[in-house]
Amino acid sequence: MRTQTLLSTTTGSTDDVTGDSIESYPDHYKLTKGVNVSTSGVCSFVITTQNATATLQGSISGVSTEFVDIKAVSRSGSNILEGHTIALFPFMRVKLTGVASGAVVKVDIAYA
Repeated sequence: MRTQTLLSTTTGSTDDVTGDSIESYPDHYKLTKGVNVSTSGVCSFVITTQNATATLQGSISGVSTEFVDIKAVSRSGSNILEGHTIALFPFMRVKLTGVASGAVVKVDIAYA
């Protein structure tokens, strides 16, 4: 089982935050003929202290303008700890919107 932290931050302002793009599969796990890799996984969202919306995004190419939304989770007054089954893309990232200063956000994915 592989796990990756896509975003772990405490926001210092109300600006939107876009996390770094992370490659889901190391070079030897590229999606090629004869290689068996997962196309789904699990994502955990933790949003505490202040409100924010965390949107998990994926891209086939990794080009910043070609990411699509997979799953969004929002905190509005109560702390959030949620897990969801998700589609895996070769490139993944998290975008924070509606951010309150001091929001603590952590998003992890796990897959075989």
